[in-house]
Amino acid sequence: MTLEGAGSASTFIDGGAAASVIDINVFGGPEVIITDLTIQNGSADKGAGIYAATSVTINNAVITQNLAANYGGGIYVYDGPLILDNTTVSDNEAGLAGGGIDNRFDSAITNSQILNNRITTPSPAVTVGGAGIHNRSNLTITDSSIVGNTTTGGGGGVFNNAYQDTLTLTNVIVDGNEALTYGAGIYNYGLDGSLVIEDSQVINNTTTDPVSEGAGVYNRGTATITDSTISGNTSGWTAAGIMQRDGVMVLTGTDVVNNATSGRGGGIFVGNGTLELDNSPVDANTAVTGGGGIYAGGWTAGPGTAVTLVDSTISNNSGSSYGGGIYTSVLLTLVSSTLSGNTATVFGGGIYGNDPSGDVMTLTNCTVSNNTADNSGGGVYLQSQDAVLNNCTISSNSSPGTGGIRSANTVTVRNSIIANQISGIDCSMAGNSIGYNLESGTSCGFTAIGDQQSTDPLLLPLANYGGPTETHALPFDSPAVDSADPAGCWADQDGDAIPETDLLIDQRGQARVDIYAVGNDAPDEFCDIGAYEFDPYALAGDFEEDADGDGLPDQWFYQQFVAGVDGQDCTQAYTGSCSLLVQGDGTLKKAKQLFHQAGLAGDSYTLTLRSSADNAGLGRLRAAIRVRHTNGTSMYEFVNLDKGTHDWQEYTIPFTTTDDYDFIRVLPLISELQSGSAQVDSVILTKN
Repeated sequence: MTLEGAGSASTFIDGGAAASVIDINVFGGPEVIITDLTIQNGSADKGAGIYAATSVTINNAVITQNLAANYGGGIYVYDGPLILDNTTVSDNEAGLAGGGIDNRFDSAITNSQILNNRITTPSPAVTVGGAGIHNRSNLTITDSSIVGNTTTGGGGGVFNNAYQDTLTLTNVIVDGNEALTYGAGIYNYGLDGSLVIEDSQVINNTTTDPVSEGAGVYNRGTATITDSTISGNTSGWTAAGIMQRDGVMVLTGTDVVNNATSGRGGGIFVGNGTLELDNSPVDANTAVTGGGGIYAGGWTAGPGTAVTLVDSTISNNSGSSYGGGIYTSVLLTLVSSTLSGNTATVFGGGIYGNDPSGDVMTLTNCTVSNNTADNSGGGVYLQSQDAVLNNCTISSNSSPGTGGIRSANTVTVRNSIIANQISGIDCSMAGNSIGYNLESGTSCGFTAIGDQQSTDPLLLPLANYGGPTETHALPFDSPAVDSADPAGCWADQDGDAIPETDLLIDQRGQARVDIYAVGNDAPDEFCDIGAYEFDPYALAGDFEEDADGDGLPDQWFYQQFVAGVDGQDCTQAYTGSCSLLVQGDGTLKKAKQLFHQAGLAGDSYTLTLRSSADNAGLGRLRAAIRVRHTNGTSMYEFVNLDKGTHDWQEYTIPFTTTDDYDFIRVLPLISELQSGSAQVDSVILTKN
């Protein structure tokens, strides 16, 4: 059966507030197609606009101003798929569930708008809700908007009450919805149900009750959120952005930003179950009582409740008491992540840990920087929880008491930097140094093998030095360079005959083992202390501009790395002459100098190096030419610039790149120069 109008602006079917406008109460009946019309002013117990017990397809239509006493103000479907395309469901009302749509069969919504629908029964019961959509089956929503819906229960935008089914949102905007209790944007209720959100926005939703929770997303099942934004949501009590009440939740490439709550967990609250963040920033969220970015734990947390962060940033969040960035009383694991710019009015600007159950907090390849606590523990405060730090950097935090880490429990530290806090001492803790740590004072008590006390690591400012998170880079002359325990960086630390992959790399994902040791061609024996591995190849800057159109980027990047070698930092055009000069002094001289060029397209090139030396030196001057593939593999070529004759020489090295190769790096090595001088005069790249 087909109902086709002349357009939704000109064809109207009006129910006169007497019954369902369209009532298809035939189980398994023929498909009904409704197109190009408006359905309005229906009134019924269920499905005031459309009541369907069969398959219904609705195209280019408007379903508006219908009133159901209980379910499905606009549409009620319970025994056939609903296909909704390019349709607006607006200003409908239901007493209990599904102000706009109550769906109970596998269905799909595409290119549609679910706007300003309402649930009116004044009840906080969890069964009341879904002002926009109430779903009890598999439902896919694509390229649509769910905006301005309001409920006196939970699920202002969408209430997913499907116990073994999946609700999927792709490229959907869930904006400005309101709920009295739970999940103003989305409420995923069923423990066996699944919620999938991709490329979507859950923004500006509000829960209004003083004890309400989860304004953006409330989850009690399995949820995955990918490449999405959770922002601008506000809650009356807990979890403005996301409430992870039970089950499993995974966020990948998702921003949780600018959410605010009057209680705990401005960005995310984990009451039970597990939460994993992968490459997902939690930024600028606010909680009045604690856990500005993330609050994990509380009376609802059961055994196995855990939070894991990988390649993620917790930044600029504020908690008015404990845990500006993170408050946790459960198992917390951070890998290759950064906490920065978070504030707490009492303890734990970056992290506040209080887990007496015995869970050990673990931080690996992490940076804790520029966090502030008004009392103590600017970076980390551990009230009742042990912690393990591997290859971490904790710096530039502030507190009148302890700026870095304050702990009443044991903190086991290896290959880490705790130094240069803005205010307060580095540590106040029962430390257990495994060795090869660096502190700027003596408060951490680092006295094991390889430890360095009262030492400035010379950290560069927190910035993007590559990778998904900001880090403190190490300069070439940092005492942290090549000073870590290799067994804690890349070897089999736990004795299972498998190297720890999270320690094979630094926080940015760069290899921990250097390509060259200073003065030889073998890998370095030692890695670096802290979250960042010094890499002379990883230099900031954009050197890809080709203003003259010759097919070559216009700039070299030239960087002096070794103290005592004559030279300066400069950026030169290809025809320039940034030179490296090493003056022999009768002792063994080893030096590195780098010429770097990014953005080489696939083509044939020639690299020309010119070198000279006086007649007194006995040194050896070589160059390592490296063209690195984006997947990490490389092409190497070694040339002897000075073959012992100490005469001026010119060398040309042809090479070819493919589109997959992104840069060339030239590393002259000057060694064993007892006297006299040796010099690389110029490096010129030409396109053949």
